[in-house]
Amino acid sequence: MEELRTDTPESMDSELWAEKLWEEELCQKCHERQIDRSENKNSILCRSCREEQIRYPFPKIFIPVAAVVGVILVIAMLRTPRVLHDYKLYSKAKSQAAAGYIYPALLALDEVLEHYPDSVPVGERMTDLAMAHGYYDIAAYVLETHMTGKSVSDSTYSKLTGYSKKLTRYYDTIYRVEELMEEVPADISEEEQPEVLEDIRLELLDMTEQSDYDQSLTYYYLALLAEEENQVMEYLEKSVEADPLFDVSQVLLGTYHRRQGNLEQARACYERVLAIDRQNTSALRAMGILKLLEGKAAEGLSDVQTAYDINPEEDYVKETLLIALIENGQTEEAERLKAEFDSQGEVFDGDFEHYLSGAISLHDYYIDVP
Repeated sequence: MEELRTDTPESMDSELWAEKLWEEELCQKCHERQIDRSENKNSILCRSCREEQIRYPFPKIFIPVAAVVGVILVIAMLRTPRVLHDYKLYSKAKSQAAAGYIYPALLALDEVLEHYPDSVPVGERMTDLAMAHGYYDIAAYVLETHMTGKSVSDSTYSKLTGYSKKLTRYYDTIYRVEELMEEVPADISEEEQPEVLEDIRLELLDMTEQSDYDQSLTYYYLALLAEEENQVMEYLEKSVEADPLFDVSQVLLGTYHRRQGNLEQARACYERVLAIDRQNTSALRAMGILKLLEGKAAEGLSDVQTAYDINPEEDYVKETLLIALIENGQTEEAERLKAEFDSQGEVFDGDFEHYLSGAISLHDYYIDVP
């Protein structure tokens, strides 16, 4: 038998039924005003409560909290541009290093490190990159300025200790050579010079057998003091063998090959440097000279210009830029730059002046053999 409902008009008097209908039509929030269904037939709120709900879609107690959070977000957004900029710099540095643009990558990391001097990951990355590509002065700076006293993992500590030992040998070698040169009397006669230089060479040869000194750098100094060209090249080859990342010896070895007319051997030396550091200024300048000698004037100028733009104080890069401009027919620009360099007190050697005057050719300036 069907159950009889008790909430129908048949089960209660009309007054109670009317009262129940009235209660059902009251706002379910304030229970005071009638439900407003003018905008939504399924509404359960009066007009006032619905508008209040629209204004405050979450409980009012959370409004002060939301205000505080809003202030924090504003501050964070004000800082976001710099944070994003630094993150982009860090990411760019990684891609630059992977592509062989080492010096620009180091500059980018240095800028990030200026904003976050206590960042161990950035300091470690910059040190790794500098040590891996022979930028020992930069590595020493980062270790001393940013990494000393920092808390690092055991593996990182071991790695940085190895770097420190390498750099200590490197700088101890420089200091020792400086001491040897300072011991040479200022008033030494021309007759005494050969004997004194021989003593220094013997001391340097002894240093190559000592683990406290950097072998590559010691052989480089021996090359600078060698009297015979074959000795020069022998010492440079030993320097490169001891440390392939020491680009100074690699480029100088290439230059000696070039002066002997061995352009392909010279190119091999420069390419080895540029393969791991595409913006190495000394190698770029040297490669530009090769291209000029081969008649590729525009390509040569491009390489030399890049080297100058990166480091205008690189050895011989200013005169090489002037030569490259002249070889490309840009004589007026060369003359303008020459006047600018002269006004800055730049001094050029006699052979360069002979080239400018037309007394010697490009070939005679850069190659010793006919």
